[in-house]
Amino acid sequence: MRTLRLIFTTLALTILLSGFQPAYGQAKGPNPVGLRPDAPTYAVHGPFWVGARDMTMKTDDGEIYLTVWYPALNPDGAAEEITYTLSPFAKDFPTIQKVKGHAILNAKPATSGGPYPLIVYSIGQATPHQWEAHMAEHLASYGFVVLAPDPRGEIPMGDFWQGAYYRPMDTVRMSQLAESLTAATGDLPGLINMDKIGMAGHSSGGWSALTGSGAQMNLGGCPVNPSQVKDLPWYSDCSTFLPHQNDLAKMFGLKAVPDGLWPPKYDSRVAAVAALNPDGDIWGADYSGVGVLKVPTLIITGTNDQFNPPEHAAYPMYDHVGSVSKSLVTFENASHFIPVASCEDMPGVAELAGADTCSDSVWDMNRAHDLLHHFVTAFMLDTLKGDKDAHKALLPDAVAFPGIDYKTTMK
Repeated sequence: MRTLRLIFTTLALTILLSGFQPAYGQAKGPNPVGLRPDAPTYAVHGPFWVGARDMTMKTDDGEIYLTVWYPALNPDGAAEEITYTLSPFAKDFPTIQKVKGHAILNAKPATSGGPYPLIVYSIGQATPHQWEAHMAEHLASYGFVVLAPDPRGEIPMGDFWQGAYYRPMDTVRMSQLAESLTAATGDLPGLINMDKIGMAGHSSGGWSALTGSGAQMNLGGCPVNPSQVKDLPWYSDCSTFLPHQNDLAKMFGLKAVPDGLWPPKYDSRVAAVAALNPDGDIWGADYSGVGVLKVPTLIITGTNDQFNPPEHAAYPMYDHVGSVSKSLVTFENASHFIPVASCEDMPGVAELAGADTCSDSVWDMNRAHDLLHHFVTAFMLDTLKGDKDAHKALLPDAVAFPGIDYKTTMK
């Protein structure tokens, strides 16, 4: 009888404990914590382990170096620790070749939980995409597949005009790559849901996200002489592109330079766009042109953004974007670089470019990243997965964080 009771007790305990096992055959789920103890709801680690793979996409005009992050299996309970070795993009900067991250290199995908929505994340101007891997990692932990390419045509800086072509075209190419990856014969078969796509990015990557969602470039209003640009720093001057309009038109396959708005280059399946500290004037932004963008839009900025002052970029974008559902998150006194990885995770950047490129004089970077993760993740869960709780987290009454000003048309 004692032996029988022991068998039943063991069986009952096994059944009870099995209810706490994470889905998809995991031995143990990731710890649901944020970077700080006060992390808001969607800043804590999501229910999925995170895998990462480096890839190269060959195109008719060169190669694109990128990383894909995805929900992963982790039956052995491996630590999410990775050191990203930067692509040839950064070969001339050996001190910044490595960035610390939180993913499992080449982990097996958690296919049984998919397919997962695609998010294309675009980095800032002349910057390796791994500098903001933390955002891609976090989104992957909530059940998204994230593709982030290196920007092309922006090094040396004197040639960054080429980004006006590469940025919109390469965001479309990421959708094409995802199609091949998720095909039956691809590297990630059945993993990606291509029905709804999210676009996101920081700085010039914010403009990439907007163009990837239907916004258009307009160089017609650019001043011929940079001295005509008043109250704006030199890097917000779109006149840089004027001498290269014929070259750009040829790259786009156009017979002539457009008079006004340039043709849009985007995937019609894009259903959401999140633009962090976005460029505007540097790409000849025409805010009436941005009005063609109708999908739900999240814009994030800082009042002390010295590169893209919100008065000339984020604020007019929010006012004129055509989406019925749009939100504006403003970090009081935050600089341009709060979305970038902290100096702790890439000390070589501080050594090369200065600590202000990976830190903020007002905001604790962990707190800033927790809030960025919260807003972007809730936004993508709402728009791409129809998550009602995430939607509620973005309503005006739910957003009450010190140092954050919030505007939204969401209901």
